[in-house]
Amino acid sequence: MMTKKNFEAIAEALRQSTVQFDETDGYFERGRLTQSLMVVSDLADVFAADNPRFDRQKFLEACAP
Repeated sequence: MMTKKNFEAIAEALRQSTVQFDETDGYFERGRLTQSLMVVSDLADVFAADNPRFDRQKFLEACAP
């Protein structure tokens, strides 16, 4: 089972890699941001299934840029 420390490290890595919306190339950047959010949500599902004490909302907030 993964631990809080694992979840925190993954959230930090995801937060660092999330792309901000860029007006000069809006579609591309927005598409990458949407994809990042989908990955974060999918990982949260996996983590919740692995650990009953996993706090999905806290993880989503920790991943936010």
